[in-house]
Amino acid sequence: MPVEATDQWSVLLPVIVGGGLALLGVAVGPAITQWLESRSASRATRIQRFEELFGLLQQHDEWMNLKTRINAFGEKHELPSEPLAKAFAISAIYFPEFLPELRKLDFVTSNYGVWTNEAAMRRLAGKMSTINDGFDDANQPYARALNEMRDRLIEYGVSRKTRV
Repeated sequence: MPVEATDQWSVLLPVIVGGGLALLGVAVGPAITQWLESRSASRATRIQRFEELFGLLQQHDEWMNLKTRINAFGEKHELPSEPLAKAFAISAIYFPEFLPELRKLDFVTSNYGVWTNEAAMRRLAGKMSTINDGFDDANQPYARALNEMRDRLIEYGVSRKTRV
């Protein structure tokens, strides 16, 4: 007895749909997996860069203290390159929302650097009693900007938890 056409389709339709879904899974599955892995790697990179940016602020403060000791007080040390340039690069690529605070920190750092040069000139001229003149006027805006930047980073990290 011949099989009716409707009976054939009732058998073939699930096979065709199942095969189509399997082919779709084979074709789309790797792309979805790649996208998810890429997204995870991007998050990991942002976390690493955020930690690096925070560390660069500490390095910058240490660098500024060393520059002060070299210029103002004549200590003999090798001054490494300024870490703030790398902080700008990381911020520009990953965290542009921090650029205004970094610019402010850079500005007050420059003013503080001018003071260290003036203190060096007073030291070299033998005016040791006036070597610290203007220190508070140069240091306080620098310290305030550095602390504001740190606070902003902490606030950002806490508010986003592991999703920086």
